[in-house]
Amino acid sequence: MIDGMISSINDLPPELLGKIFGHCDKEELHKCRLVCKKWQTAVDTIHSHKKETHLSKEKIKLSLLMFETLFVLTLAT
Repeated sequence: MIDGMISSINDLPPELLGKIFGHCDKEELHKCRLVCKKWQTAVDTIHSHKKETHLSKEKIKLSLLMFETLFVLTLAT
């Protein structure tokens, strides 16, 4: 970084690199991960976020299914 200005992609924070790498496919991400520790961390952040998002969606689906089941059982009694 020169005088507070970004002079290289490596000057970007890992969170911003993660957003940039979020547009890459799996093969490209694997290659990016091998560049350096900072890029590895950025790519791993993407995977972590995607897993959390997937788990949240699964919890919502399960909650809706349970609600629908309880609703149907309540109507049946």
